[in-house]
Amino acid sequence: MAFEMKHVDQPPEENIEVWEELVNIKELVRTLLICSITILGCYFFAPKEPHKPLFFGLIGALIGFVLSQLIEKVK
Repeated sequence: MAFEMKHVDQPPEENIEVWEELVNIKELVRTLLICSITILGCYFFAPKEPHKPLFFGLIGALIGFVLSQLIEKVK
């Protein structure tokens, strides 16, 4: 079993529990904003034909997920 030593002068991280996982609040808000912007951007720029806004919104969700994973590394 490995233990991680933290320096005393480091501020404590602000973590909350989401679905039994500890998540940093700042990273969570940042990734939610990224995903929201990409989803809404793709949705509103989609052609007004039937089903197109749905598909563009889903593509925006995938783009937001990939961007979030690139910006915030999984711990």
